[in-house]
Amino acid sequence: MRATILGTLIGSLMAVLVAGPLHAQRSETQPEPPRVLLESWEAHADEATRRIEEKSLDFEDIDELRAKLSAELVSINELSAKLDSELAPLISQRDALGPAPGEGQSESPDVARERTRLASAIEDLEGVKRRTQQASVRAAALIDRLQALRRQIFNEALLERGPSILDPRTFTTAISELGKGVGVLIAETRTRISEEEIGMGSGLVVRIVAPAAAMIFALLGFRRMRRILIRNLSKRVNPNMTASRRLALAAGLTAIRLVLPILALVVVFVATAASGLLGERGLELLVALGIAATLVIGAYALGSAFFSPRIPELRISALGDRDARRAHALLVVLATLFALDWILVVEGKNVGAAIEVLTLYNTTLQILGGVALWSLVSVIQHRLGAGEPEAAEGARDFDDGSTEQDTSDEILVPFLLRVASVVYRIVAVLAPVLALSGYFAASRFVFHPTLASAGLIGFFVLLYSVVREVIEGIAAPAGATTTAQRRLRLIPVMAGFLLSLIALPLLALIWGATTVDLLAVWRGLGEGFAVGDLTVSPAQFLYFCVVFAVGYLLTRLIQAVLRHSVLPLTSLDTGARAAIIAGTGYIGILAAALVAVSTAGLNLSNLAIVAGALSVGIGFGLQNIVNNFVSGLILLIERPVKAGDWVEIPSGMGYVKQINVRSTEIETFDRSALIVPNSELISSTVTNYTHHNLQGRMILKISVAYGTDTRKIESLLLEIARGHPMVLRRPAPWIYFAGFVNGALEFEIRAILRDVNWVLNVRSDLNHEIARRFAEEGIEIPYPQRDLHLRNAGDVAAALGLQPAQAVAAAGTPAKSSPPPRRRSGTAQHDDVDADAGDASGDADGDGR
Repeated sequence: MRATILGTLIGSLMAVLVAGPLHAQRSETQPEPPRVLLESWEAHADEATRRIEEKSLDFEDIDELRAKLSAELVSINELSAKLDSELAPLISQRDALGPAPGEGQSESPDVARERTRLASAIEDLEGVKRRTQQASVRAAALIDRLQALRRQIFNEALLERGPSILDPRTFTTAISELGKGVGVLIAETRTRISEEEIGMGSGLVVRIVAPAAAMIFALLGFRRMRRILIRNLSKRVNPNMTASRRLALAAGLTAIRLVLPILALVVVFVATAASGLLGERGLELLVALGIAATLVIGAYALGSAFFSPRIPELRISALGDRDARRAHALLVVLATLFALDWILVVEGKNVGAAIEVLTLYNTTLQILGGVALWSLVSVIQHRLGAGEPEAAEGARDFDDGSTEQDTSDEILVPFLLRVASVVYRIVAVLAPVLALSGYFAASRFVFHPTLASAGLIGFFVLLYSVVREVIEGIAAPAGATTTAQRRLRLIPVMAGFLLSLIALPLLALIWGATTVDLLAVWRGLGEGFAVGDLTVSPAQFLYFCVVFAVGYLLTRLIQAVLRHSVLPLTSLDTGARAAIIAGTGYIGILAAALVAVSTAGLNLSNLAIVAGALSVGIGFGLQNIVNNFVSGLILLIERPVKAGDWVEIPSGMGYVKQINVRSTEIETFDRSALIVPNSELISSTVTNYTHHNLQGRMILKISVAYGTDTRKIESLLLEIARGHPMVLRRPAPWIYFAGFVNGALEFEIRAILRDVNWVLNVRSDLNHEIARRFAEEGIEIPYPQRDLHLRNAGDVAAALGLQPAQAVAAAGTPAKSSPPPRRRSGTAQHDDVDADAGDASGDADGDGR
């Protein structure tokens, strides 16, 4: 199984590497005629049918036939598309000639000849196209038969029961057959020595000693170099280092642990192969040993990067020191067992080892692997059960300075780990049980793809952790704000999504899929799949999204240029600029959508029923939304209200900040946002204080005491109003003598301001100036005067210790010659107010309002 997986992966890589040259070579050669290609395809289809009916195919034969038929199916579809492109202009030319003449009618000889030529060419192409369609249907049917046959063979092999190690005869036979594989290699080596005419003298010694010396030198040298580099880098680790330095040290240590042992392995491989003592099977075994050693080295290096058992400051996992050491050791044990399985079982099968020997190897490794896997899951389960990771000196966390907790990670990650723990515990028990029961293929299918999937997922998790570390290293030194940190968090999310997409086909290959299956899925994504009469194409949808995104970004770029570079140079006001920018956005987004639809080739004719249902929904449930949308367009075109205007509506007053598609945002004077539907601004009364210009009238009321010279007050107020820079000279300010009110003469300053938005500031300035000038001129500002009559004068006199006569005098109306004193600071004297019941007008608190 894993040999097939590795071969598939290597074959995919080689296909990618040679695809360009092969395509170039094919394009340079002269294409064969369609009829020759059809005959070749039919011959291949006949051969595939014959081999299927013979029922002598194994996995490799089926995959080879499927790959060949899939390639031919692609060529058939390309030829069909080419024929369609050739037929279209011919049919258009025939239609341009008009209908053929009826009986008794004639036409020009040139037209008749052209019509005959076109009819013959169209008939030939349509005949070839029909044969192409038939070949396509036949190839697809053969591929389905091969896929069903492969599934049948796989199920039979999975359920087939072979010898079990519990059977003493199996164990005895396996022991007796153990040395045969080694004997085959020794015999092959002797044959190789005899063929090369290498004697037992100095020639043989040189071929053995020289490679051995090179291997010893490489192993010792690289080991020494690795130890020195790791020691030097480890000394630079400290708990207070930055994220970028931590990432650089972790990457350096991982590279040292990974690259140097692989270089030593390459030296050993080259030296052994150069000795010339190994035959074909010996070289195959050497390659298997190299692959197995590479797996162990990679597991050790990547496990050290993730668990970091000896340097807690570089640890990515949340395990403590003790659990990290155990997890790393168990990971290396599992990788070693995986490598031994590759050498003993996979290569043993290739050299023709007996099934009893393979069963012994497989069962032993399955039992040891199950124990190691159970122990590793127990370590993870111990961490989950503890709730918090074990404390580790120098251990670090990933706090980015924000106060919000990532509750989704706190819930989702432990849940996924618990589910994975249950699954791997089941695998750790089920695989050895199946191996002991004699189900050789089933035990391997349960254990090895599961373990390989875990390794692949762990590798991508490590890559994701590196991306997250890079983002943290960029964000932390810059002192990013919370908003910037949230934006930066999108990068690891996108990276995780892309890594997941990359991991999916690799996981499919691990679990038995072939490159033919992946190519079929890819073609399906490109060609689409039918849902009733509607063809859904993910590739077209993705193309639509890309084109629309480009158009959307271009629209935003044009809006930014207009906002910051073009419109500020014009004489347009703020509202006109906002209307132009908003209109540009609407037009740009609509144009981007239309271009994306036409470029992607989406067929919208099938959406007629959906559009009809949508129109009914618009007529009933969405009428308010459509009303607001149309009202927004009217506001942008007619511009009764524009951005920056000071408006007053029944629901409030404030400045228009932005006119959106559905609503308008108004910022009130207390800095709160008032969201008003656009239809309300169209249908209701709106007071716009800054519609045509910023000028507006201000009215300021002033009261003076009776007996003050009214003409003097008029001239003084007029002088004060004219002296303010915000008051216009034309029309000139005007002083209005409003009349006689209770205890005062009332005047009004009526003036037109240059900018009505400053009305409160102007009021305040004028009030300050009036108070100063009135104080200088001795002009008195009156206060409210009220006479107070007490009905319970006796009780008040008794409470105050007065005589009854004094109480009566106090309760009477005061003489006109001695008016009551005026009270200051807003205090009021109440006239004819019942002290017990309060004012009849409702002024019970006596504040005069």
